[in-house]
Amino acid sequence: MNSALYRLFTPPKFLTMPAAGIEIGDAFVRAISFAGSIGFLKVSWWQEEALPHGAVSGGIINDRGVVVDTLRKIRVAHGFSFAHLSIPEQQSYLCEIQAPTVSPEEARAAIELHLEEQVPIRVNDAVFDAVANERVHTIAGAHRSYRVAAAQKKIVEAYSLVCNEAGIAPLSFDIEACSVARAVVGARDARSLLILNMSEDDTGLYVVDGGVVRFASTVPLVLGEKVAEEITHALAGEVARVREFWETHGDAHEKIHEVVVCGRGSAFPHNLSALSSVLNLPVLPASVWQNAFAVDEAVPPIPRDESLRFAVPIGLALRPFIYV
Repeated sequence: MNSALYRLFTPPKFLTMPAAGIEIGDAFVRAISFAGSIGFLKVSWWQEEALPHGAVSGGIINDRGVVVDTLRKIRVAHGFSFAHLSIPEQQSYLCEIQAPTVSPEEARAAIELHLEEQVPIRVNDAVFDAVANERVHTIAGAHRSYRVAAAQKKIVEAYSLVCNEAGIAPLSFDIEACSVARAVVGARDARSLLILNMSEDDTGLYVVDGGVVRFASTVPLVLGEKVAEEITHALAGEVARVREFWETHGDAHEKIHEVVVCGRGSAFPHNLSALSSVLNLPVLPASVWQNAFAVDEAVPPIPRDESLRFAVPIGLALRPFIYV
């Protein structure tokens, strides 16, 4: 979005500029910035600001003034001008579309023709980007599969507007699933993994294969500090359904190797052990710093439990350093 969800072309130079990663959620705005080079990055600063109830709901900005004031507060505190931002999972879509192996412009036009078949947005009301997968040979000739991410234009414009009013220039917009994967999946990890992003309001379920998000959905289930057996079993049921779908319909029927968990709910060990016992799968807390620096050589500046809440902005802030 804004040439920023997935890329069809080589990234322009402005996308490689150092910039903050900012997540505007329903309950919080979280931001972080790195300096240095990949593998040896250092956290320049980070900040988390609570939002009043209802200011943002389901990814929709209801109180623009409150969000602008919060973003401006963070900008003034740290003196930055550029940022990469996320679009909430509830307001974005992932799909795969085949298009002829022609020029990028013609491929994009072909994707537009089929976009409404895959996502519930009229093509004139959507912004999308795509990245090429493998080439597919069909009776009609050579085609290429494209991973496509899309969202409503009005949602992207709303997020862009609050940034501009706060004095922040948005360099790109990304969906939460891709931002999280950029942070918590190792650069050389090609396994099929299932990521749970347990936020304050819901849980995102993302299947990542070969380092790429292949499936994403959100369920209104929250695991918190207190044990809630019925919610744990409900979430485990959702995980089991996604796992079964991927292992029976996914490419080469790859098995899910483990569940990686981030977000506020992942900070409580009993949530992970409860899920693991129901799923009979390893359920592990995410390593959110692994693509930024070696944790055995550098001490993360943010406490571990707190850092698990920052997976989205960490992935966004890594964008200039890891272009995937």
